[in-house]
Amino acid sequence: MSGGSTLYSARTIKIKEEEGFKTYYFYEFGKDEQHVALVAAVNSGKTIIAGATAPESKWDDDGVKLRSAAISLTLL
Repeated sequence: MSGGSTLYSARTIKIKEEEGFKTYYFYEFGKDEQHVALVAAVNSGKTIIAGATAPESKWDDDGVKLRSAAISLTLL
């Protein structure tokens, strides 16, 4: 088992809302034959995280749906 993971993507997503912009952080990485997509955001001092994971062997088939599920996080 390795000690690290492979980072495939990391980006900031800014969404314009009535009161300004909300910032979301997207990460996609692989670790121990698992592929993970997650989105994190901070609201009122609390961190909210949504993520999806699948075995690396299934990511080619299901990755678009799983990535979309993670990115669908919306803070109200």
